[in-house]
Amino acid sequence: MVWDEVKGVRNRNSELIGLRHPLKKFINSILGIKIPAYLNYANAKKTLKKESKKTIAKKQLQKCGKIALIFMGTQKYVKFFPRYYASIKKNFLPDVKKDFYILTDQIDYLPIQKKKDVFIRKIKHENTSFSTLFRFKYVNNLTKELKKYSHIIYIDVDIYAKNLVLKEEFFCHNKSLFGVQHPNFVNKRGQFEFDPRSKASVNEKNDLSTYWQCSFWGGKSKEILKMCKELNKRINLDLKNKIIAIWLDESHLNKYFVENKKKVHTYSPSYTYPGLWPRLRGYKRRLIHDKGNVLK
Repeated sequence: MVWDEVKGVRNRNSELIGLRHPLKKFINSILGIKIPAYLNYANAKKTLKKESKKTIAKKQLQKCGKIALIFMGTQKYVKFFPRYYASIKKNFLPDVKKDFYILTDQIDYLPIQKKKDVFIRKIKHENTSFSTLFRFKYVNNLTKELKKYSHIIYIDVDIYAKNLVLKEEFFCHNKSLFGVQHPNFVNKRGQFEFDPRSKASVNEKNDLSTYWQCSFWGGKSKEILKMCKELNKRINLDLKNKIIAIWLDESHLNKYFVENKKKVHTYSPSYTYPGLWPRLRGYKRRLIHDKGNVLK
């Protein structure tokens, strides 16, 4: 299956991007690039303030052994690795043993070489949307290697750990899956897939009160590998039928989390805090989602 075979039949994601880009360029040229981010921030600010006043649970409710972190970056995106690796080692679960699985086509990139906790696995560079869509396939392909870990966590390459997150704080729940409330959809419904032709489709009878961002997710290894196997299967069926969900892997993740909501713990947007958002006094920005100057 190649991208062009599905692009013309149904790829609403590309259609939306095609419509958004000229409008986005116009808005940015008039108002500045930060305006859309500020609008989303304004919508979420009240909820974030309430959260900042809550006492953070310090009791660890599930055991954690060694965890596997998934970094997926091809071509120039592998350049995010040094920031990603250093910040996560220092601030994200520093008291937990971790291995990093680097999925890339740039296997000779020097910063990923000769590290005992880094395992390089070569993947093919795809069309940007396809590489995103195949995320679950890549993890599923590593099942034999990943099943030995207690937990598997996927974090986007352009996220870095800003502040300290200890295991007592992070594992303050007993759920086997976890994800992050999408920052742009706090206090409003997310952009779920409703087209019944896609395996990612939901309906109005479902509980759609939470929309998760696909930049940070994980859980106990057995559950994550089970999820990746199922979502890989669903995505392959969509592609066979020449269908692509509106927000690619994020649509499929949300469908699965909606189906298994009792198993899912939802972290606040502080785990994927947008870099373009203003700092909120008293609010702990645990991980920042921001490209910064890495690719410049």
